[in-house]
Amino acid sequence: MSALDDARAAWAAQLRMDPSVVDGPLPAWRAVFTDSESLTGVALVCTAEGIDDEHSVLDLGSGPERDEQGVYGCCPWPQFEAGSEVFAAYLVELLNADQEQSATSSGGQR
Repeated sequence: MSALDDARAAWAAQLRMDPSVVDGPLPAWRAVFTDSESLTGVALVCTAEGIDDEHSVLDLGSGPERDEQGVYGCCPWPQFEAGSEVFAAYLVELLNADQEQSATSSGGQR
C-alpha cells in the first residue's frame, strides 16, 4: 500500500465513527459559506434526514427553504476554512475525485 492508500483507509475509518456515515458510501465534499459570507469553507455533504435535518432557513416570501451551502449542527465533521473561494472549489474537486478513485479501485467499497 502507498502512503496515499494508507491515508485514505485511515480517513475512511475515522469518518465511519460518525453515526451518520457508519454504513454506505462516504459522503461527498462541498463548498460552504463561512464567517466570511462567501463559499470559502469545505465540508462533507450532510446526510441528515427528517427531524435531524437542520438545513432550513426562513425566507420571508416563500416559507422555509433548504440551505445546501450552510453548515449546521447536523452536518458531519470536518468543516474547515480554505481561505478563498477558488481554493475551496479546488479542494472540493480534489477530495471528491480522490474518493471516486478510491471507490473505483476498491471495487465500489469505500
